[in-house]
Amino acid sequence: MKRESRREETIKLSEPQQAVIYLMQEGWELGKSLTMDGRAWMQKNGLGKGGESKDVRTTTLFALVDRGLIEGKAREFPKQRYVLTEKGKQCKV
Repeated sequence: MKRESRREETIKLSEPQQAVIYLMQEGWELGKSLTMDGRAWMQKNGLGKGGESKDVRTTTLFALVDRGLIEGKAREFPKQRYVLTEKGKQCKV
């Protein structure tokens, strides 16, 4: 009989990655410009809602996608929205 491991996967994140996950868990939205500048940013209460915003390095965004913690949700020119995956929602930061 095969025994399943119930050990939780430990994910090591950099400080900027931790900050993005934490803010998204707190209701901030992450977006990336689809224009030539390719800028990424987060905004409190959602993109375009007039809340406080913070710039995010695209390398941080792509690292979180590669780790399966966030995924692209809606691609609406001129921006791509990102959401937490189930793995990202459960990530402890």
